[in-house]
Amino acid sequence: MQQQQDIELKYQAPEEIFQEIFKGYQNQYKKNMIFDSDELTIIYNELQKKKIYLTSYISEGGFGCVFEAKYNKEIVAVKCSKADFEKIKEEEKILKLLKNTPYVFKTIEGFFNEKKSRYYQISKRYSCTLQNIMFRYFYERKTLPLNQIVGFAIQMSTVFEAIQQNNLIHSDIKPDNILYDSQEKCFNLCDFGESKSFKDGSKTYDLKGFTRKYAAPESIDPNGLFNIKFDIYGLGIILLELTLGKFLEDEDCTFIRSGKLLNYSSKDPLYLDINQIITKMLEKMPQNRIDSFELTKQLNNLRLKLESQFTGSNLMISKFKQSSLQINYTWEYNLVRFDVYIFHGYHKLSEIQECIAKRLVHMLRLTFSQNHLGADEAKNIGMSLEKCQNMTSLYLNLYVSGVGADGAKNIGMSLEKCQNITSLDLNLGGNQLGADGAKNIGMSLVKCQNITSLNLDLNWNNLGADEAKNIGMSLEKCQNITSLNLNLAYNYNKFGANGAKNIGMSLEKCQNITYLDLNLRDNNLGADGAKNIGMSLVKCQNITSLNLNLGKNELDAYGAKNIGMSLVKCKNITSLTLRIINNDFGVDVAKNIKMSLEKCHNITSLNLFIYIFYRFEDYFENKFKIKMDN
Repeated sequence: MQQQQDIELKYQAPEEIFQEIFKGYQNQYKKNMIFDSDELTIIYNELQKKKIYLTSYISEGGFGCVFEAKYNKEIVAVKCSKADFEKIKEEEKILKLLKNTPYVFKTIEGFFNEKKSRYYQISKRYSCTLQNIMFRYFYERKTLPLNQIVGFAIQMSTVFEAIQQNNLIHSDIKPDNILYDSQEKCFNLCDFGESKSFKDGSKTYDLKGFTRKYAAPESIDPNGLFNIKFDIYGLGIILLELTLGKFLEDEDCTFIRSGKLLNYSSKDPLYLDINQIITKMLEKMPQNRIDSFELTKQLNNLRLKLESQFTGSNLMISKFKQSSLQINYTWEYNLVRFDVYIFHGYHKLSEIQECIAKRLVHMLRLTFSQNHLGADEAKNIGMSLEKCQNMTSLYLNLYVSGVGADGAKNIGMSLEKCQNITSLDLNLGGNQLGADGAKNIGMSLVKCQNITSLNLDLNWNNLGADEAKNIGMSLEKCQNITSLNLNLAYNYNKFGANGAKNIGMSLEKCQNITYLDLNLRDNNLGADGAKNIGMSLVKCQNITSLNLNLGKNELDAYGAKNIGMSLVKCKNITSLTLRIINNDFGVDVAKNIKMSLEKCHNITSLNLFIYIFYRFEDYFENKFKIKMDN
């Protein structure tokens, strides 16, 4: 039996991370999690047997834990809760009734573990909760735009219509139970675990799982009856918070339940119309409170009014069935990842090999800089990387490690076998790669066709024009790259203007790149090199963000003028960082740069780094943020 279990469990659970999560929860909330660290390990292994591989811990609520996982090559969310058969059966029944209703949480699959002690619910991996969005906006002292508040309210009232038609009640309307879907650009109501089917005359004491803050006044009335208007009240409190730009305290909500809403309504005239709707949603007596169908009608009337006022502007609200709410927010910073491993020091290679052989690794960071490794050790590192076939992101720092051309070849050949990598950060600076090393690493990159983000550091490697050509020709064949950070600095006189020309001509053929960070510092480019780079950048019309370092290249005034003239023709660049320090510029250069920048009307973010030998700051207007190094 033990042998069978070992075969089924492909990856070792990250027990040390589970212990950190458990201790962190205890320290923050002064109580234990629903599942302790040992149980989290069991959960990890139970799901692994189903070929569901946990990658992150997201959150815990009163029901259990939510994880991110990889399942059937898709990223999903997995909710794990203690088995409550009656509650689970009721939720499944309600979700079945609402399966064709838009803006309702949908499950992919649900099942019990073998002992029937835990229930797993797999769903789409949503971006965040409304609670997360509100917290961020309120922390920054902002409110959501009115069109988004109305759009959100319409989506929820649509769900309420279906709930009302099916004689249901959600009973726990709160921001934590409303998920945001950044792909579909809409909100979805979730957690129907406390939902109820009701008949006229159902008592509020049957409700057990509601959150006091968002509960309607009838929740404290022993003779109170409940229906959809209980949920409408909870949504009304949320809308009130959204218009106020702050979370209400429990005490505030107690006063509102007693009929003192006017003390809390927003005084901003922008919210006059929606305040009238909120007032109807927060009526103390349920019989006076608006129902879901009338709520949808009044919200849509407000939407139409806003459309007529802002037609053609960015405040335009999409029509109801095409409602689209673009909110740039995800809960990434809240995640505790199980699939990220960071190691420093080559002396730990055996420990690293043992770890990555047993663990599910998607992101790996290895810092082996300044270790005098040589080609053989580079081969050992490469062979270790080959074992991480699930890896999608790799950071490998071999700066000044003596790997040479053969070592670069060994590393490259191993990278070719890691076909799932989409993000690669490879630092081979200071390794005397020469022509063969540059060619070897370039040939390997060509075979890594899934890479979309590449950070390649080849500074201080005695590379010349021919080596630049080899690197460039390889990049031409990597057409999936959209973000490129290429460091070819400190190759001194050997690189020159021809090196700049070669690399520039290749960049012209990389038309999918939108972000480019190109470091050519200290390469003796001269004015001609600057002209070559500039002419190539003009042909890279998809680049919107450019970071260009031409420091210490003897550009002179003519070279600076060439760069400036080229930037004027780069119409799609909105963010520019230009470093041209140590080029002995004078006041004429400042004039040329000023004249060019004045014509770059699409640039909204500019950082300029330049040595000041004269007082020419006055040549720059305050239109841009200018940084000058002394």
